[in-house]
Amino acid sequence: MFENALKQQKPEEIKKQLDEVASDPYIPESGKLLVLKLQAILTGSREVGLASDAGLDYTDAADILFLLERLKR
Repeated sequence: MFENALKQQKPEEIKKQLDEVASDPYIPESGKLLVLKLQAILTGSREVGLASDAGLDYTDAADILFLLERLKR
């Protein structure tokens, strides 16, 4: 979904949505960490190390790696 949003929306709109999710008190810490990683990608980071954070759920880490690979194309 994030990749599609990057293609279809302005970065400011995506940032606003990510900020809203990050401020939701019901989002678990692992979800907030994922949002931080997505915000870094949104601002231009393509570092593979984004996926190596031990606090990330393994599926989120895999999704980040897959997203970074697709964004390189």
